Amino acid sequence: MARKRLIEEDRRRRKSDGDMVQRPNVFAAQHGDYAIKRENFANGSHAQMRVNLNESPLSGLARRKGADGKPFLSAPNWGRAWRKIGIGF
Repeated sequence: MARKRLIEEDRRRRKSDGDMVQRPNVFAAQHGDYAIKRENFANGSHAQMRVNLNESPLSGLARRKGADGKPFLSAPNWGRAWRKIGIGF
């Protein structure tokens, strides 16, 4: 009986976690311009994602860390990439 209850609680928790992914974060929404982007893939499948139109993909790479713990994209390389795509600072 207890096992059945735990399994049901776990299912409910997982379902509510999935719902939360779709719900916009109120605090993050203050700092961005969000839109739903539909990405179509070559195999015919598609995915929808929420994107911040005010943020560059380069900024996301600059925040990531590599396996060694160092920044994936260093500050000088981030600046070069911005200049390369013609936006500059």
